[in-house]
Amino acid sequence: MKSHRIATERIATVLVALLGVLALGVVAQEESPAGSFGESIDVTAVELMIDIRDRKGDVPAGLTADDFEVLEDGRPVRIIGLDYPEGWRLDPVEVNSEVKTISVTKTQSYAVPEPEVEAPAAKRPWRTLIYIEGALVSTGSLQRNVKTLRQRIPELVREGPVEIVLANPMPAVLMPFTTDPTRLEKALDTLAKRVQPTNEVAQIRQNFIRERDRRFSLKNTVASDVTTQHIRDTAQRENFVLLRQMGIFTNWMRVYGYDPGAVVLVTDGFDLDPADFYLEAATNTDAGLTGELMRYQLDDEVEYMSESLAARGWTSYIMATGSLRAPDAADASLAGRERFRSIGDGDTNPAAGTVNGLVTHPLEPLLITADETGGEVLTNPKKALAALDRLGQKLRLTYLAERAADGQQHNVEVRLKERNKKLKLRWPRLITSATGEQVAEARARRLLVTDTDQGELPVEVALQATGAKTDKSQPTEIAITFDLNQLREVLDAAPRPIRFTIGVEIAGSPPFVHQVIQEVNIPGRESTFPKFLYKTVLGMPPQAGRVSVVVEEPGTGMWGGVVSGS
Repeated sequence: MKSHRIATERIATVLVALLGVLALGVVAQEESPAGSFGESIDVTAVELMIDIRDRKGDVPAGLTADDFEVLEDGRPVRIIGLDYPEGWRLDPVEVNSEVKTISVTKTQSYAVPEPEVEAPAAKRPWRTLIYIEGALVSTGSLQRNVKTLRQRIPELVREGPVEIVLANPMPAVLMPFTTDPTRLEKALDTLAKRVQPTNEVAQIRQNFIRERDRRFSLKNTVASDVTTQHIRDTAQRENFVLLRQMGIFTNWMRVYGYDPGAVVLVTDGFDLDPADFYLEAATNTDAGLTGELMRYQLDDEVEYMSESLAARGWTSYIMATGSLRAPDAADASLAGRERFRSIGDGDTNPAAGTVNGLVTHPLEPLLITADETGGEVLTNPKKALAALDRLGQKLRLTYLAERAADGQQHNVEVRLKERNKKLKLRWPRLITSATGEQVAEARARRLLVTDTDQGELPVEVALQATGAKTDKSQPTEIAITFDLNQLREVLDAAPRPIRFTIGVEIAGSPPFVHQVIQEVNIPGRESTFPKFLYKTVLGMPPQAGRVSVVVEEPGTGMWGGVVSGS
């Protein structure tokens, strides 16, 4: 891993949490012929949410799996389904979306087994997270973007639950996932009226110009020396803010897991390379200063952030409709990866001297993120409304990969066959097939953010300090109680592994997660059985806060969760 990426992760001190249900399918087991000799392999079904358009911007009708080719890590895979959104065609067929990987036997005459399918299948809700990057957006930008979003709340909730988060600079959930449009609209109204964020990068650059001019006005100063040192200090401060916010955002998105969703990111953008701005302000450019500014290029960090989003199933719709003022920049999609805009502080133009605009290339990192995740950058409020409508028009493409659900990132390339080359296609460039352990950890972390989803099994937790307290930890007994009666409705009486996942809230850092599997005897249906009690002792650090618990039966996927104090 590159050192830039390590720095990005370390600089974020946000409480991270994760929730998700992996979009994997169930495939049937193929029995090997009698007497055949083969090797055991794993087969995993993977789902991709893709956006495809014709020249008019419409979703073409009548596409099938035969119109596409998919490569995972450079290897062709078999596509087993292509599903339009609900209502686009009759009797859709979807792969069952449980988390499961099975072993099959591969012989000389091996063929990938046909999947078990359900028809019709229930539509999986499309989650939408509205994430407002308060530290990189001005008050005017925020109000304009919120106004646009508010007009599309009814359409968004038709696709699934919506959550609103404000990072200013640390994230806070303003409205947990809900399908109630009235509550979401009120939350946005309150946000627009009461929150006055500061675009920290724009402010840093504005102060830089003012201080530069002040220093030039002083007597007995050497302009080149003053400017060079001033640039060094300011560029370092700007870099810190951007690394902090990217780290916070990347870690926060891990709280949601791997279920398909859209993140609507509200931001004014920033420069990948600060050299263009600062060198234009310098009176005397030398190789040393140019080399120092190269240290603050953010290409690797933006790529890492984009890959993390894509791998967890997030499509990014980035709203940058606020502070952009160039008259020829009505739509970012027309310019590809070009650098073509300047922004100020949102409502005034503080540019001075030879510096033309505060942030010269704000869309470049946003376009990289959109490309990686299969999303879009929205710079025109009118076109943003239509783009948000496209969230519910994505197609679900399902393919089989000859591997386990390994929790690793895999590169994905989706191609249109020759007869459909004129269509425009967007897709996430990375996917991750989460393991059962990762899904459970995700739920434990997510519970520490919001406990609205607690599964179907009743769970209780009690904490009791035990043993001698030290400066570094306090031994604490965690007693977990849950009811087995719901499990025995679907399971035969037998010993079953139960997964216990414990998340501990740690102030100023990601939560600690502890996981253990305990074998539990499931009683017969004819008998009564009391609640099961599991106890463990963990050393809690002084900064520990709440504790979340997830109890899961891995075979059925039934689970329950709870947070201490709730």
